[in-house]
Amino acid sequence: MLMDYENHGLPVKAAPNSEASSMAASYTEAASVAATLLDARQVARLLHVSESWVREHSNGKEPRLPAMKLGQGKTALVRFHMNDIEDFIRNQRELARRRTVAQKQKQW
Repeated sequence: MLMDYENHGLPVKAAPNSEASSMAASYTEAASVAATLLDARQVARLLHVSESWVREHSNGKEPRLPAMKLGQGKTALVRFHMNDIEDFIRNQRELARRRTVAQKQKQW
């Protein structure tokens, strides 16, 4: 899915520099991974839903949003990987298409 993430106020992954040393390349890779982690507010903006919807669906409500906890207990930070959110969008789109086809077949 190709999107302009900057227009949504989301981080944009930097392209790795082929001339960089291995240490700089490792730093670029780590920065790239960190840039793909989103918080609930960013995911809500991307999906056009509320932050509470994002939190509910990352805690088990269907459709489930894949999330990771950083830390333990109630103070743990919840983050979402951009690739997981893109997969979630693709899966939801496919489910919607299947429902539409099934409904059309019932009408015939």
